[in-house]
Amino acid sequence: MRTPSPLLLSVLLVACTGDDASLPDAAPALDAPVVLDSGHTVDAGVDATPAAPCTCLALGVDYATGVGTASTVSLPSLTVTQGVLSMAAVSGDPVVRLLDGKLFIVNRFGADNVTIVDPVNFTVTAQVSTGGGTNPQDVAVLGDELFVVALSLPHLLVYDLTDLTAPPTTIGLPVAMPFDADGTPEAASIAIVGGRAYVTMQHLESFVPAGLGSVTVIDLATHTLERTFSLANANPTSLLRGRAAELLVATVPDYSPTAGCVERVRLGGMAGSGGCLVDAAELGGYVSAIAPSDDGHVYVAASASFSEGQIVKVSDTGEIVTARLSGAGQNPTDLAYCASQHMLVSNDGNGGGLRVFDLDDGVELTAAPLNIGLPPTFASGIVCY
Repeated sequence: MRTPSPLLLSVLLVACTGDDASLPDAAPALDAPVVLDSGHTVDAGVDATPAAPCTCLALGVDYATGVGTASTVSLPSLTVTQGVLSMAAVSGDPVVRLLDGKLFIVNRFGADNVTIVDPVNFTVTAQVSTGGGTNPQDVAVLGDELFVVALSLPHLLVYDLTDLTAPPTTIGLPVAMPFDADGTPEAASIAIVGGRAYVTMQHLESFVPAGLGSVTVIDLATHTLERTFSLANANPTSLLRGRAAELLVATVPDYSPTAGCVERVRLGGMAGSGGCLVDAAELGGYVSAIAPSDDGHVYVAASASFSEGQIVKVSDTGEIVTARLSGAGQNPTDLAYCASQHMLVSNDGNGGGLRVFDLDDGVELTAAPLNIGLPPTFASGIVCY
């Protein structure tokens, strides 16, 4: 079992996991469909086309030394390839997004840059600094614009992807007094849906939530603020995840196992908090990670403590379907969904590697954690495509 270092504990408090791209399962034209044990259907008399393989990129870190690495896991073969990126591309405090056919590695505390990577051959195509001490948290892309939220800035940074040597423009964020006495709302995540950017804000003072979390909606056609609304709980920690016509975010007021929830964010002209999809108390722990699947279910990593957790399967209306998908003694805090294989990849903070679950049968495919070189990141460090 790894004991969280002081730096990791600060990451838990001030950092966290466009939405990661996923492709739906191919649906063949059916004349006389046959239902398989897995629940998938195939045309009678025609060989089923194997599902496309999936690549999952996973970031590993040593929080104490500030060193990071990137490895891949191929599904369904479970083949691991370590060190697919140079150490210059991954810091000791990274998160990753898959956006617009590119990987964006956000190197946060102390590194203050965004690295853009080709997801096929894993070459670094660009790296842009966000400025010393800015502590970037998340990115989103619309057309040729890259939007970056940073914990230490009261505005978004907007970069021109066709000319990353040009200085960024900015879009101001609302600073709410007295919650933001330090002058920044602590922007934590951003997602773009329908020409609008949705930005979560933590409102921290000395790393402690000073009020309810909030979301600011920005019209990206004009780069102007539309509205800001409060969430039902304090401290939105995870990266925003999209499902159907809403966004999901983990709200974690105090890291107790009974506070906060998977919170819903309504979109469009009626943007606002949709309340909790499922509470931490029902999940058996505070929400560490969220992975919506293409069958309507949501998989949640719920942490009872810094060393104990489980993966919970939740219905589209918030009912607990499976209280523990992961095995006893495991400590999952990060999740990624592979659509083509209908599999889930998690880290294991106790085992120090990755675990893979077949969601058709609800079973783990890995007999032991897959070694990716360094222990996987605490959150938002895995993407599958």
